[in-house]
Amino acid sequence: MSQRRALLLLTFFISGLAALIFELAWTRLLLLSMGTTATAVGIVLGAFMSGMAIGSALSGHPRLEKLHPILTFAALEAFIGIYALASPTILGAVGSVSGQELRFFFAVVSLLPATVAMGASLPVLVRALSASSASGDTIAVSLGTLYTANTAGAVLGPLLAIFWFFPSVGLTATLWVGAGLDFLVATTLVLAHRRFRPPPVHAVEGKESPVSWLVLATVAISGASAMVYEVAWARTLSMVYGSSIYGVSIMLSTFLLGIALGAGLASYLLHRHPTAHPLPRLSKTLVASATLAFFSLIIARSLPFLFLNFYTSLEAREGTLFLSQFIIAALLILPSTIALGATLPLAADALPKPRRSAHVAKLYSWNLIGSAAGAFTASVVLLASLGVEFTIRGAAVSALGMAILLLARSGRFSVPTAAMAGSFILIILALDPSGARLVKSFGVYSGAQTYASYEIGQLRDIVASHELLYYRDGPTATVAVQQIENFRLLKINGKTDASNGPGDVATQLLLGHLPFLLKDAKRVGVIGWGSGMTVGAVLRHPVELVHAFEIEPAVIEASRFFEPLNGQPLDDERLELVLGDARNQLRRGETTYDVIISEPSNPWITGVSNLFTKDFFEIAAKRLEPDGLFCQWFHLYGMSEELTRSLIATFRQVFPHVIAFQDRDLILIGGRNPLELSLDRLDALYRNPEIQQSLTLAQMQYPSDVLASMTLDAKGTAAFSDGTRLNTDDNMYLELQAPRSLYRNDIEAILTAMRKHPPDVLAHLTDVGSEAKVRIELAASYFTAERLDEALVQTEEAVAIESSFEGQKLRGQILQQLGRDDEAKAALQHALEAGGDDAGRRFVEAMLRALDSPVGH
Repeated sequence: MSQRRALLLLTFFISGLAALIFELAWTRLLLLSMGTTATAVGIVLGAFMSGMAIGSALSGHPRLEKLHPILTFAALEAFIGIYALASPTILGAVGSVSGQELRFFFAVVSLLPATVAMGASLPVLVRALSASSASGDTIAVSLGTLYTANTAGAVLGPLLAIFWFFPSVGLTATLWVGAGLDFLVATTLVLAHRRFRPPPVHAVEGKESPVSWLVLATVAISGASAMVYEVAWARTLSMVYGSSIYGVSIMLSTFLLGIALGAGLASYLLHRHPTAHPLPRLSKTLVASATLAFFSLIIARSLPFLFLNFYTSLEAREGTLFLSQFIIAALLILPSTIALGATLPLAADALPKPRRSAHVAKLYSWNLIGSAAGAFTASVVLLASLGVEFTIRGAAVSALGMAILLLARSGRFSVPTAAMAGSFILIILALDPSGARLVKSFGVYSGAQTYASYEIGQLRDIVASHELLYYRDGPTATVAVQQIENFRLLKINGKTDASNGPGDVATQLLLGHLPFLLKDAKRVGVIGWGSGMTVGAVLRHPVELVHAFEIEPAVIEASRFFEPLNGQPLDDERLELVLGDARNQLRRGETTYDVIISEPSNPWITGVSNLFTKDFFEIAAKRLEPDGLFCQWFHLYGMSEELTRSLIATFRQVFPHVIAFQDRDLILIGGRNPLELSLDRLDALYRNPEIQQSLTLAQMQYPSDVLASMTLDAKGTAAFSDGTRLNTDDNMYLELQAPRSLYRNDIEAILTAMRKHPPDVLAHLTDVGSEAKVRIELAASYFTAERLDEALVQTEEAVAIESSFEGQKLRGQILQQLGRDDEAKAALQHALEAGGDDAGRRFVEAMLRALDSPVGH
């Protein structure tokens, strides 16, 4: 390989690397401005491909052919780099555009300058590489070689961005890195361009032969089917190993790896084994891609169990888990994408002669047009309408039909190939290879720590013991409702997001009730519908308006299976459902709320993580009344102490006065003013039969149980979170670090750290009549919860104020449980001295006899 050829391939490799870094960063910036709805995702993906298609088409203009291709490519790379530096400002401005349709339009337009330049690069360089080829390679070989190099660089782009650049320097600085790579390419080529002779521009004699519409249709169908498969495979893998930013980047890189391998193999084939009849070869490749995509549905059946095998057999370290995700993605994606990657170079071999860069430009633009259509249609229409399996099957049938048509018009009709394609069409239409929906939606990955102790056969039995009540592939997620015995589970992409289990019920109901201990709210916003229990709890209070934000319509449908436990909120006239991205809706809404309750899914999930950043909390704060409250759910399971501290510190940056309730599922309530809990308001809530019943269901039998659930007070949240890193849109700290702790069990360590800052509950109470009485009731709740040390502190404070019968009796019980018998007897004696009713005194006397009895010891 000549040095000139190597330099071109290296620079195009770097260009591909930078392009994927930009694509990830720009997609993120736009989705932060537009919301992470299926429509927004489809428009952004389609906009990338459409812009590149325009660029490719423009690059075939005769005037461009007269320019030096090396200098042209250098100018394109420099322009992309300059755009990248300005892109945070340009793309950030999209969010300020009013009106959804206009916003989408400006998103597309804002990407055009860079994507047009990207699309023009490949045809331009094909001219340069063909001219510099000492072996006289054809344009098809040059195209395949360049496509391979560029796509190979693109494989590294997502991996470097997610695993290195984003964690190290953040989103904005990553764009600077990408721009630096493009400037390096541009500078290198400008300095070296004299080594490259400009390719001769041949005048076309007579009428130029047009590119066959069959070839153009073939590459369009190939591009469209590739993007349809990619969208469907992404959803499949989200149910196999979750939707973390790492899983998404590994899937994308694996997809691009298959394309690069296919293009490389095709280039080698064209170089070593040229043919005078390229269309049959192209048709066979299309048949292979469609057939292998269909078989990916069969492979997908076993992937959840394969993931568990990796989890149990490999050490649960970050590297091995990421490696297992790559292997799983490769098994699903690589076979078909290798065939898809070969399509473009093989199609170039079918271009009319003499082959010119204008032909390549037209071919590539049609491939990109198909890709744009496939990305948009799959994201916005197909997945939600047909589901994952039928989406893949439909795209495969289209590709097979195109292969038969290509053969029929090729002049060298191959009966075996046509028969194979036709047979596979019938098989795809007749058979359902996808397996049971119960298995797909079970989410083995989310319970890997528990399921690891079972043999695969036992695990299959466990899965089979569940009943599938509901299943739907929605536009943004796959939602299922499953039941085993008396337990009902709502699963989103395999992960349980709500259930009727006692712990989940308590969390969901308390999120709806706790804010009303601090404020009489009339207008409430709730982010995340789930089972509907939180909204149902809110609607038990005398509110006037509740806006419930939910991005996935299937979740709303599935919540009907939790009636009447959820209070049937969908039937309440005070409820207004807002379907869409909550962050985007809050930024653009005009309603102000007394309380906003945020109960999204987990922050390790990409997209959802945008609802845990400082930037989001600032958006929400603008939609609150000056004395409004923000209530935030956050889980401790699968989290580290540092990440928990980061979330609380981030929350406090916007809402400086914060108290926390519960433990495994943390509930933060914050505001811009000091927080006070009214005992009168709390007692009034318990006098309301409906609210009292709901609180009892949440395991809060008495008002003091609610107070005892306070984990950190305002001083405690400040001390616990002091000196830690904040989570922002730019650094993505929580989104990048949370997946790395997904299988850790640090709950006890986190709670131990929190207990170093015990809450002073009474410091936040108003309407306190008898402090001693309140402390005794609080101690009783601690005692019932077996939190003996905290119970003892409260009783001793209480009896120091007033030595009552109830206080000393409870103090004696606590001391007896702590094994401090002598102190317990003394406390019980003080109780008798303080009085008490007959029943109470008999109980104390019985305890004293038991303590004096040898059997009692």
